[in-house]
Amino acid sequence: MKSPQSTSVPPRASGRVLTRTSPRQSPFSALAMAWTAMGAFFVTSGSAWPVPVLAMVILWSRFIEWRFARESFAPWILRLITFAAIGLTAGVRPALAADWLMDARTVNIIGLIAVAEMTLQFWRATTRHTYQPSIVLLAGIVLLIASNTFDPRYIRFFAPPFILFAVFALRDLQPRVALQSTLMPGGLMLRIASLSVVLGGGFAMHTALDLYRGELMSLGLQFLHERRFPQSIGVSMQPRLSSRFNATASPQRVLRIVGNLHDPHLRAAAFDLYAGGSWGPAINARKPHLLPETAPPSSSKEHSPARITRLIDIEGALLFAPLNAAAVVPGEASSLEYDAANAGPLRSDEPAPYEYTVWESTRRVEGIPVFQGPLCAPLQAADRARYLQVPPEVDPRVRALAEQITRDTWHPAERARAIVEYLMANHKYSGEARRGGGDPISNFLLGRRAAHCEYFGSAAVILLRSVGVPSRYVVGYLAHEKDGPETTIVRQRDAHAWAEAWIDGVGWVSVDATPGDGRPNAQAPIPWWRKVWERAQDAVAALREQVAHVSRGQWTLLLCALVIVWAATRLRLAHRKVLGAVSDSYTPPEKRLCEVATRFESWLAQQQNAPPATVSWRRFLQHAECELPNTQRAAALEFAKEYERVRWGQSGDEEALQSVDDLMNRLELYTQPPSSAGPRMRRLS
Repeated sequence: MKSPQSTSVPPRASGRVLTRTSPRQSPFSALAMAWTAMGAFFVTSGSAWPVPVLAMVILWSRFIEWRFARESFAPWILRLITFAAIGLTAGVRPALAADWLMDARTVNIIGLIAVAEMTLQFWRATTRHTYQPSIVLLAGIVLLIASNTFDPRYIRFFAPPFILFAVFALRDLQPRVALQSTLMPGGLMLRIASLSVVLGGGFAMHTALDLYRGELMSLGLQFLHERRFPQSIGVSMQPRLSSRFNATASPQRVLRIVGNLHDPHLRAAAFDLYAGGSWGPAINARKPHLLPETAPPSSSKEHSPARITRLIDIEGALLFAPLNAAAVVPGEASSLEYDAANAGPLRSDEPAPYEYTVWESTRRVEGIPVFQGPLCAPLQAADRARYLQVPPEVDPRVRALAEQITRDTWHPAERARAIVEYLMANHKYSGEARRGGGDPISNFLLGRRAAHCEYFGSAAVILLRSVGVPSRYVVGYLAHEKDGPETTIVRQRDAHAWAEAWIDGVGWVSVDATPGDGRPNAQAPIPWWRKVWERAQDAVAALREQVAHVSRGQWTLLLCALVIVWAATRLRLAHRKVLGAVSDSYTPPEKRLCEVATRFESWLAQQQNAPPATVSWRRFLQHAECELPNTQRAAALEFAKEYERVRWGQSGDEEALQSVDDLMNRLELYTQPPSSAGPRMRRLS
């Protein structure tokens, strides 16, 4: 409760729409910063009339004294109208480049909304700062969206002045203080040095960003949109035996497999022509045909499904599947292509992420998958010579070596097993291979050199052909990295090469002669921080997938709903603030009324019946603790009621004040000897 002498005044909710303030409220630095960002956005976005019009509206704020009052509802009405108009009419196809969580046109609309909100902030009244601090943030968002373009010629002219104006705008954001008539010693030099640092830093940053622009864009695309451009993924379009295989060995994810694949070899394509250390025909020179639809097997005991998702766009639009797949089912509303004559590739032009399903047979012969599905075209008699070709450039001693390796075997499967065992026992794996002069396979086999999987796979093919087993060279991936009970991740670094052999009476089977320490599953595990990064990528991709289905009209309705909710919340909080201030403050009573209240407090003390400081007069007089005689109590209670009526504004004229004074005079007729404790002052409620 407050004393009668309180001088606090309750704040009142302003019903005004506009309030008058000093002209030039926003400093020139903030205006220049906003104009620079808007200019960059206008040039790169292709927007026509909204940006110049809003720029002029900002300029008018420098010469007009009126601002929207802080508690006014008018800015929210303007937001609703402006944002809805932008969302429904902004049909310009922008020149913005990156596809973020939404398409470029939607990003352009967000930029226009930021420009409109920044314009409104220039017209809002402010008391603590020279301008609204949110202007700096909004200007930065506008420039960021404007910088998202394939054509950087204009941004390099806008970015340096924006940084300069932003620095000065942040300085001017501080509350104004009285300026000294003279500068401090060294003040001018300090300002010159600060300006030089800002300009030099801006130039250095611009140079660095321009120099490393490609690397930065690549890093950003990996996080925001990993699939934008077809990439080379360690699988060559035309393999050539070189000193290194898969030189980049990137940990970037290529495939995600949900389900269990018993054969980890995921083939991209096979090659049958060998010449000059290279395999052909090239993948991009082939003409795949529509793969006939294959229904999923009816028996789930002999077949197991696995959903494979191609996570990035790949050069050649390649897909990957085990050789002995029982069925390959395309994703929804899509089809697959396959070149059966050349044993691949399997491909789809659908953009990533693209999901398809592979049904794998569990049928095995001595642990080797033997099911002949749609990827295993039977070997025709006319093609047998092609898969047995050994070019004359291969040293004749290689054929003699093959016959020596398989001298104790007669079945093609046994010969294949003997060749694999020989290569693993007599050659070591190495990421570096010395090609040497002449035929690289001959040099590798006869010199017992160490090499990588391309040499082991190629050598296996040539040795098998030398002993009459049709075979071909294959490139693809070795799936091995588990990411949960039934999830496998395939990365670029998991690229691999092996052979496929035709076994009479069985069909095509995979033959991998690379030693275990040279296969992709022998690599160091992926660090934890990269997996955390990848989960963040997955979250962004999932959000992007959801956002892609939202139309522009739905975005507009959602934005308007958010504005309405925000406005209602702000108004409710403001109303509560006003009510709280009113409950804690009140206007002071008149001097004459204060004097009467003081006299009443003294009278109660004289009667030795002063109430506690937390209890009002009326409540105390009505309570049993009051020991006043009935006559005095009735007179005191009448005074308390009349005082409250006059004090709280129900009647404040001269006649009412005189009535209170007369009641007090009558009370003072009831006197008792003063209390030894002295008077106790009662605080008014």
